[in-house]
Amino acid sequence: MLMVRIFFTSIILVFYSTYLLSQQIPENKSSYFQSPLDIPLYLSGNFGELRSAHFHAGIDLKTQGTEGHDVFAAAEGYISRIKIQTGGYGRSLYISHPNGLTTVYGHLQIYSPKIEEFIKAYQYRNKTHTLDLYLKPEQFPVNKGEIIALSGNTGGSGGPHLHFEIRETATQDPRNGLLYNFDIKDNIPPQIRSILIYNTDNQSFVNNQQNKLIINAAGNNGKYNLTSNLINVFGNIGFGIETYDYLNGSSNRCGIYSIEMRINSVPIYLYQMNSFSFAETGAVDSHVDYSEWKKSGRRFHKVAKDPNNKLSLYQFALDKSGYSFVKDSSYNIEFIVKDSYQNTSTLQFTLKVKTPSVVINNKFNSEKQGIPFSYEATNYFEEEDIKIKVPYKGLYDDITFEYSKGTNSYSKYSSMHHVHNVYTPVSKRYDLKIKPTNLPVNLWGKAIIIRLDKDNDKDVFTSKYDNGFISCTPNKFGRFYIDVDTLSPKITPLNIYNKADLSGKEYIDFRVTDDLTGIDSYDGYIDGKWALFEYDPKNNLIRYYIDSSRLEKGKEHTLQLNITDGKENKASSSFEFYW
Repeated sequence: MLMVRIFFTSIILVFYSTYLLSQQIPENKSSYFQSPLDIPLYLSGNFGELRSAHFHAGIDLKTQGTEGHDVFAAAEGYISRIKIQTGGYGRSLYISHPNGLTTVYGHLQIYSPKIEEFIKAYQYRNKTHTLDLYLKPEQFPVNKGEIIALSGNTGGSGGPHLHFEIRETATQDPRNGLLYNFDIKDNIPPQIRSILIYNTDNQSFVNNQQNKLIINAAGNNGKYNLTSNLINVFGNIGFGIETYDYLNGSSNRCGIYSIEMRINSVPIYLYQMNSFSFAETGAVDSHVDYSEWKKSGRRFHKVAKDPNNKLSLYQFALDKSGYSFVKDSSYNIEFIVKDSYQNTSTLQFTLKVKTPSVVINNKFNSEKQGIPFSYEATNYFEEEDIKIKVPYKGLYDDITFEYSKGTNSYSKYSSMHHVHNVYTPVSKRYDLKIKPTNLPVNLWGKAIIIRLDKDNDKDVFTSKYDNGFISCTPNKFGRFYIDVDTLSPKITPLNIYNKADLSGKEYIDFRVTDDLTGIDSYDGYIDGKWALFEYDPKNNLIRYYIDSSRLEKGKEHTLQLNITDGKENKASSSFEFYW
């Protein structure tokens, strides 16, 4: 065992030395890209930040709490894509540049006049608010520094800001925008908050226990220590670290550029956030300790990697078994955490190997009733009123699948089905079919499957009737049941009433809500003709901007708004107004 470890350590050191010689931070293109804003740059979010189900793909530039700031083309090129969606980046546009990179500008309020005119003509011609257009180079060439839009708060934005990305044009893989020498100040080293230590099998122990141990860190100026140093381990051990970055002039908690872990000066883990692909970004659920995140809301970067975690962000990492501590000795542990500007924080502590005195007993011995599910196979589970199919590579690791059924106080149309647990992530959507009870034939088309999380919040999935079952494709485990959506959405006028005089008004607003499946489609008409109504889900708002080029002034007009939810329940509202 000792010779094997020496050989393994030598291989790692050779690889690490070669890596350090070859790996460089991407060259700063200081003269190529200019700032997309003409105000001081402060961040509310950075590249690679850990988000729910994804890594953040850009940098979020603050806009002083307001909308309407000029947004500039960061370099010459052409507008290659324009996208408008009710969520996500809202109003966004993409500029392809001659250097093989594309810049993305999201949550925009309005485009420049020539783009806005082109977009509005398309919307009226195709009777749609949302769109996704790919453009030719000759349609909208732009110069470096040209105003292309005004900043806003559209889509899934939580407040006014500009989402800015740099992507590789050929692959559309996002790159770390902080490595391109924008004038963003940061001389603050990352903050290390705590570490996580846990046994990875039933032969391993932490402080004579088989439970996770979280120990807080304390320090400043980049030097951290643990608040408790009495740590004994034995066997295969996994680690995690809770760490964040802060930039000058902002209190927002941001993501880390790199994390390295060394044991007795030998590097055993290195994670760097230079670039990633959108195809792999969902594996953030495997990168973090998912169960701890769901239980406490704290995100720990794991050092031991799940076998089906295919993230390209690791230069090297331990496998899921962690690191083996069996030789009676002390081990020096060091974490080195850096931000994109190479501000560095370190955490050092000592582990001691101690043979356990407790009886080996617990969670890794399969005393629970369950079925082995392999991440390398398609897995099935069936009972009389439920069918589950988890696809090949639909899990990050092998699991012992658990299922139970209980009473349902939320609906009379099915039992409550406990599908494994909320603390295990999945890497792909899976098939779920539940047989309804007491569901009249006339409600088959209104049936939906709902998932409850640990706080009883509801996720509603697109569902359909399927040969005696209701089916959907969830992306999480949890508690599921069948209900029906028969209620129409609600429309509440906010600044219009029948026979209203809207002279001098710029827009007409409606509050729209739906309790279950949400607003699926909407159409508005002025004087019997389709008109551009814009939907903002985060504010439950539908707005019509009064268009003087299409609406004759000084006359009576009619307005009709129609909305439909995800189960074809409809609502409409009509008004006459003067403008």
